[in-house]
Amino acid sequence: MKVSEAISRLRNLIKVVREDAFITDRFIYSMIMKVSKPLLRKEALQVNIYKNSTLFKEIHYFELVDVGSVESKCFNFESHCVIKRSKEKLPKITNIDLGPIIRYVGSLDMSVALTRTSLLEYKNKKKMSTFKYNKTHYYWIADDYLYIPEVDWEACRLEAIFEESFDDGRCSDTDDEDSPQCKPEQEREMPIPDYMLDDIEQKVFTEIVTANKILSINPINDRQTDILKNII
Repeated sequence: MKVSEAISRLRNLIKVVREDAFITDRFIYSMIMKVSKPLLRKEALQVNIYKNSTLFKEIHYFELVDVGSVESKCFNFESHCVIKRSKEKLPKITNIDLGPIIRYVGSLDMSVALTRTSLLEYKNKKKMSTFKYNKTHYYWIADDYLYIPEVDWEACRLEAIFEESFDDGRCSDTDDEDSPQCKPEQEREMPIPDYMLDDIEQKVFTEIVTANKILSINPINDRQTDILKNII
């Protein structure tokens, strides 16, 4: 379902209860995302969420820069220390107990996938005599920046479930205006599985109606009656 469709469905529900209620699209969308977070976290813990490509947003070109040994905290590695850091901070990523919901970090052509670790874990791995035979590439996140050791990349690719909208820079002057990356936010697909939308819709409707003290002055149909029974 498109963002605009999800907003419209909720707006129509609210209007049935109170036609003159003033609620902005931005507020409705923010409530949808707020309510969806705990449900998405639950799905992620069950690993179901990683199979649903519509939930993940890609950053096709996330620029990297060289960082010094002090900033990268690799000064107590061996003398040779090559660390890349994302030029910008990561957009806010949905978190669960196991960490941020990230499906892919790696090379632009997706030929090299990186494994998430921490700075401490990476230091311990480097100390092992067998590390020189280790073909795995790693990354870690610190202070909302992405760090990648032992690569000579100008940029990396990233797939995650982000909590906020952002311009990922994928729409260029040469792209067709109908391309998914060029569509306005409201015309993009909701980052929520369709089977969750009914529950989320009911919870959002309940929160908006109760928080804004929207009292019914209109006749309501069976669907609204069923929903209202849960909040009265």
